[in-house]
Amino acid sequence: MIEVYDPKNTEKKDMLGIYELNLAYIFNQKEHCLKNYWIGLTNPESVDISKIRGFLKISISILYEGKQELEKIKKEEENKYINTSQLNKEYKQISLYFFRGEYFGKKNIIQKSEKYENAYLEVKYMGITQKTKQVSGDENDQNRLKWNQKIDIPVSVLDKDQNILIQVKYNDKDELIGSASIKVEDVLNEKYNNIRFLEIYKINNVENSCFKGMILFKCLVSDLENDFTKVSDIPMEMLDEALKQNRKYCWKIMIRIISAMFLPVDNGEYAIRISIGEKGEFINHKNISNGSINFNKNTRIILNTFADDLFELPEMFIYLVDKSGKNVSYQRLKLSEFHLNKDISIIKLIPFGSTGLWKDIMNAGIIKCKICVHRDKEIDLIPSEKEFNHGGILEELLDQPSKKKVVEIDDLELELMNDVPKPASQQDDNKNKFYIIGILNVKKDLIDKVKIPNSEIFIAIKYGEKNLKLDLKNINENNIYTEKFEFKEIKMSLDDITTWPIFQVSFVRDNKDKDT
Repeated sequence: MIEVYDPKNTEKKDMLGIYELNLAYIFNQKEHCLKNYWIGLTNPESVDISKIRGFLKISISILYEGKQELEKIKKEEENKYINTSQLNKEYKQISLYFFRGEYFGKKNIIQKSEKYENAYLEVKYMGITQKTKQVSGDENDQNRLKWNQKIDIPVSVLDKDQNILIQVKYNDKDELIGSASIKVEDVLNEKYNNIRFLEIYKINNVENSCFKGMILFKCLVSDLENDFTKVSDIPMEMLDEALKQNRKYCWKIMIRIISAMFLPVDNGEYAIRISIGEKGEFINHKNISNGSINFNKNTRIILNTFADDLFELPEMFIYLVDKSGKNVSYQRLKLSEFHLNKDISIIKLIPFGSTGLWKDIMNAGIIKCKICVHRDKEIDLIPSEKEFNHGGILEELLDQPSKKKVVEIDDLELELMNDVPKPASQQDDNKNKFYIIGILNVKKDLIDKVKIPNSEIFIAIKYGEKNLKLDLKNINENNIYTEKFEFKEIKMSLDDITTWPIFQVSFVRDNKDKDT
């Protein structure tokens, strides 16, 4: 965010204006920079927030590892101006109703019991900061925090790609408990019109990143009022509405942790910790053997929600935990992706940034698992217990009586090194046609190291005569590119590992100035 002040007037209401830029937008521009770009300044603290109070000419370049120096901005280059439609911004008023917080400081599978005194909410958006009153735990439940307050802020309809940051803090030192963000676009599209929970996570320290509590809230959009930035108490009739709400919709999550594989250590004991909102499970420590651990343990978690909406379910965290109880790697998953799922999933783990062998994402390991999310009314659509417990363990495949040959890992590696993998024979009557869907995870740092100016990196995947090109477009909050690929009509037998396809994955640098 850029703020422009008159040095003689440092109050926010007297500042010339602000402009907030999305770094992802800048990075996606040519050469990762904006050159000679005019922006219009507005002041959300002024009486007329829609008024353009001035213009600022900027050039911004994003540096990253492997880029030696800042791109020089040539003065003779053509100026770029803001869209004239931004000169008259349309504003709406967003009212955020915060009823209460639950589970704050409550002991669970991730955190120890804590007590938060003088806790409050802080809302930030485009230079605006508003706070609720400070409260302590309810007399009947120390983990419940009752704010019952409304925060009104103005938002620009044209800047709907921005986020509203909601932080939970406590005591006079403004210590952070956790935070969450909601998109302005979602609010304008009435996603939060009904009362619901918002999960709060601690994000300032990734190693301790975990669920901290939930806020019961709702958002409403209206035309802008004169007193557009304020904090007030929620009307009694709306408090009564919140009291009548109950989490009547039941969701069940079936989880089978099969194994942890490709771990960077050869010995030691590790466990699995699972967290979904306020619920959690722990799968006991087991010894590593040849860089892998066979857990093959099942667990179930039941969630209750206000809405019968799959996409409102909280996110799921899977942690790999060492003997001391420290999280060494993890992954964050959307439960909606596992609705009525019957297949084995491979989850790429992300390191916590700790030292030693766990520091590199390439050595953080993977989790092989099965996850199935369903409602009670969908009981006939989920896999049976026998089906859910079948498959995934390598020993089961190698011990099949129908196997005529066991392929050693070294043989597979040799085939990969010597030649492009070729499909198994298509004439075997025991093979069926399969539709294969894969997910490729690539750390952004790896791409940045091989990327040069005026070039693009893409991924080529080959199987026999079939070729796919994957552009790196989808990047998550952990700076991991996650790209999906598909192959149709692949003939193989699930019971015969020698028929399973082997894909060749290549990183290709496309230099715009030269041949690829």
